Amino acid sequence: PEWLPLLGNLNWLLFSYNKRMLHVPEEHSLIIKHKLGIVFLTNGVEHIDRVLLLLLKKWDTLDLLWNTTDRPFVRFLSPDGRRLTDNFRGFHL
Repeated sequence: PEWLPLLGNLNWLLFSYNKRMLHVPEEHSLIIKHKLGIVFLTNGVEHIDRVLLLLLKKWDTLDLLWNTTDRPFVRFLSPDGRRLTDNFRGFHL
């Protein structure tokens, strides 16, 4: 939880596999308080080369999301990049 305020202060988009933070009260409140934008990768663990390729392919979509969406927000990006949704298996902000 220590780094969540830092990311909010830097105004950075966070990419993570750790959807659990949405259910941990302290982390959930920090996400809201510091107005974080988070994109969760829904596959769990990926090879870094695949993740980087996916992010590059979705760069325009992620840039549009960042520039047009009020924070805080969370989105869930499927491994194939076809779905970018605000709800995944009961996880949501």
